[in-house]
Amino acid sequence: MRVSEAVEGYLAHLSDVRRVSPATVRAYRSDLADLVNHLRDPRLESVDLDQLREWQWQASKAGQAKSTSARRISSVRGFFAWAKDEGVLDTDVSLRLVSPKRGRTLPSVATADTLASVLRSLEEGARDGDPIALRDHALLEVIYGSGARVSEICGLDLDDVDHERRTMRLRGKGDKERVVPFGLPAESALQAYLVRGRPVLRARADDTSDATSSRSRDTAARAVFLGARGGRIGPRAVHALVTRTVGDA
Repeated sequence: MRVSEAVEGYLAHLSDVRRVSPATVRAYRSDLADLVNHLRDPRLESVDLDQLREWQWQASKAGQAKSTSARRISSVRGFFAWAKDEGVLDTDVSLRLVSPKRGRTLPSVATADTLASVLRSLEEGARDGDPIALRDHALLEVIYGSGARVSEICGLDLDDVDHERRTMRLRGKGDKERVVPFGLPAESALQAYLVRGRPVLRARADDTSDATSSRSRDTAARAVFLGARGGRIGPRAVHALVTRTVGDA
């Protein structure tokens, strides 16, 4: 199958199955069309990581903004994740394609070993079933595993997550949508939090419902990640978490 044929199948999936907005589908079409043109539409199974990195490097060399590059890489990663899930590919070569830092993402961790140590420590803390520990582990696994902005993760709703395909629908500035994949470690941590941690935090919101507005209760009911008092977690709390955990590593 040629890359262009697979792209059409992916775009149809986004539109017909995922019900992604037409504007978002057009953005994905534009990004993936550029990749097809760069690669000269080879067979999909022949595409490797070096070719994807060359495509990324050429755009960067031409002065492409980091925000645009990050969006394009997200489009490509979503496409290859879909192709693997559909059985079109045996492996997802885009998993090691790295997005440039943009906007207010989490601070980069000094080394891969340090990040691994932080996540391992959080995983160990979550084993006792503490809801905050479960949430913190899931939060960092999801953010670092997807490259998403902190604000996008804070705004993540339960129905934005496709656990079967391991993808998330994120909303950025201007309510622009994009779909990004995440890995097995993030899925495992997220499931543990949703089953054992989130219900406890959600109950805290119910206990304090008299002091919260109807709108706040509604958004907390939809939110994936909740704060200590049961409301939707905010960016400040996430940045404080990273500063604390990375500083202790």
